[in-house]
Amino acid sequence: MADGATFDFEREISPHLGALQHLARRLTRNREDAEDLVQSTLERAYRHRGRYRTNLRGWLATILTRLAIDGQAPCSPCPGRRLARRGGAARANGGRPARRRGARAGPRRTRSTA
Repeated sequence: MADGATFDFEREISPHLGALQHLARRLTRNREDAEDLVQSTLERAYRHRGRYRTNLRGWLATILTRLAIDGQAPCSPCPGRRLARRGGAARANGGRPARRRGARAGPRRTRSTA
């Protein structure tokens, strides 16, 4: 597409499908969620194919990663959130409720004004 040529979406995308599926599988840790994420990525890439310029694999990986992080795809990159939605977070953590990433273990300390 760089030289004004017509962008043949299917032909251009097919060499990168393996890398997309691998990345999606790493992010979701679930085959079905990874397939959904790749499908959402390809749909979005097709809708916005006019924005593609040079690095197709990088562009597709960015779309996939942002969909996973933003939660706009039907999967979640954090297994704890996925377990919490399914009611299994307590079982996965030995009976303890799941903590948010970055949550403090104890009470917050405030600065004294003295």
